[in-house]
Amino acid sequence: MSRCAISRLVLTTIALLMAAGCAELPLDNAPPDPPLLVSDGVLEPGFGVAVDVVCHDPDGDRVTIQFLARAGAVEQPFVWTSFIQSDVAETFYLPLAPGEWVLEAVARDELDETGDPAAITLSVVLD
Repeated sequence: MSRCAISRLVLTTIALLMAAGCAELPLDNAPPDPPLLVSDGVLEPGFGVAVDVVCHDPDGDRVTIQFLARAGAVEQPFVWTSFIQSDVAETFYLPLAPGEWVLEAVARDELDETGDPAAITLSVVLD
């Protein structure tokens, strides 16, 4: 199917949904909920600290996560992760040094809606 045919199909579908009262422009998109973060704080040499993340997006969109770790005056930002499925747990390994850290995470969906951040406090220790 050509791009032009796909575009016509998408526009026709949107027009039908709008005519039936099922959609409005711009299409509604809710931001993702704050991510749920879980970690035991154990630093695995060669890997980092495992952080399990689950994030719910009300629209079922895939989400990307950005972490920010703080220890006193030290801030360690991380790049956005690859997209993960809504409501599916994923494990990320973060290279954190031993010590007390506040780990923040924020989720952004595929349509660039960013939700509120979540945070946990980690006592990072060597394995």
